[in-house]
Amino acid sequence: TEERNVTLVNGQKFSPGNHPVEMGLPMLRLLAAGFKIDIVTPTGAPASIDD
Repeated sequence: TEERNVTLVNGQKFSPGNHPVEMGLPMLRLLAAGFKIDIVTPTGAPASIDD
């Protein structure tokens, strides 16, 4: 998401924990297999990636 925390239907906050290492290897393998990757968020704002 574009926010660090996602607000759930019940009002609680959840941290999805998007970390570059967790995304990087699967993305590299998909790219190597010929896929195109677009990263988008619900509002179009930049995605929040943990350091």
